[in-house]
Amino acid sequence: MKGHRAIGVASVLCVFFIVSVVGSVAEARDEGIAFTTEVVVGTGGGALLGLAGFWGATWVCLSTAADAGLGALGCVIVGVYGYLLGVPLGATLGVSISGMELGVEGDPVLAALGAILGEALGIGVLSVIYRGGGVTDEVTVAAALGLVPFLSAVGAAMGYNAGLSPDGIGLSNTFTTEARDRLVGLGLSGLAF
Repeated sequence: MKGHRAIGVASVLCVFFIVSVVGSVAEARDEGIAFTTEVVVGTGGGALLGLAGFWGATWVCLSTAADAGLGALGCVIVGVYGYLLGVPLGATLGVSISGMELGVEGDPVLAALGAILGEALGIGVLSVIYRGGGVTDEVTVAAALGLVPFLSAVGAAMGYNAGLSPDGIGLSNTFTTEARDRLVGLGLSGLAF
């Protein structure tokens, strides 16, 4: 029962996190921190849809487990696949919606690709943490609920903001306005902005 309670608390925190961040999107528009806002909202969306995918897949499996011959452990494994499908979907939606709200013209298809690659990186890091030994189950679950959605959201934001220009990949959507102004101030104005 401890695991169910921890996942319940994590999902409540994710919902609170998303609501509080989406409420500050208008402020982010003025401050020029679009990339950071996209990552934060994408992380919350990835974690939330990942948990929803886990619960949904586990619930469907448990309701049909007798017919399929799967036990409870088999259904948890099916739930993990639901989580792995939900994280990049939620990260892509979070990044794309927050980017649109902020007026960033990004590419949702590249965001989805970036989310999948970011999730793969997160799973790789998670497996290294787990194989390192001496890690409790709680640390593994915390890393899965935090690190994997975060890296998926970073990948989605990078993909969403990797706008193509006639000269190649433009950096205008990758950096915040403030960071771009600093680069221009350093004499790097020849880049494809």
